[in-house]
Amino acid sequence: YRIGCRALERAAVMPFSDPPRRRSRFQGELIHRRCCIQEAEGKLRRIGPALARCISEVVLVDKRKPEDRQGPTKRVEDMSDDEVRKSWRVTADNRRLNSLKLCRISESGEQLVWAADAEVGDNAKRAHVISQHQRTALSILQGWPANCREYWACVDISEGFTQIELPKDLQSIFCIRSYDEQGNECIWASTRLSMGWKMSPLFFQKAISTLVSEARARVPNEPIYISHFQDDII
Repeated sequence: YRIGCRALERAAVMPFSDPPRRRSRFQGELIHRRCCIQEAEGKLRRIGPALARCISEVVLVDKRKPEDRQGPTKRVEDMSDDEVRKSWRVTADNRRLNSLKLCRISESGEQLVWAADAEVGDNAKRAHVISQHQRTALSILQGWPANCREYWACVDISEGFTQIELPKDLQSIFCIRSYDEQGNECIWASTRLSMGWKMSPLFFQKAISTLVSEARARVPNEPIYISHFQDDII
């Protein structure tokens, strides 16, 4: 599925680049290796610095269990792609991007811009605030008939957000950086919905609701209820 929202795709943005954090050589190599793997998976694409409108700092997530972190760690070049994929994940620190407000910068209200409060002039009019509401898993189950609540199951969608494709005009605001073996900077644009962006749950909910509706239509006469909570199918 690909999300589409022309208002966001056409909105201008004040470019920024977060300063890189201090990391060990091992962490830097691991981040670059993980980005290369995601490029092969179609989740990232390499772009030139001039095309990157917003560069957020990358976050390296260690998915290993505490007991697996004990002892020496293999060199990055000695690990297989599966080992790297299983043990580490990279995502963007979207806090600065999430702080931007959607504002009108023309009297007609046709031109929108994502900008920090300090960067917006007095004449700019802030667009309506987009609020997001999600039902809790408990409230979803309570809404089912009593005879359908005796048995239930939950199926987790693996890497749910990365299954939703971003339109190309939005990809340039979801950029991260890594450094190759020679120390050259590589800029990566996300091609999929970014985890941690404040609008991601809203777009993901729309996509998964479409799938759930199609599943319901296949069992119209069965006492089965199919709902979802974030990336879990209930």
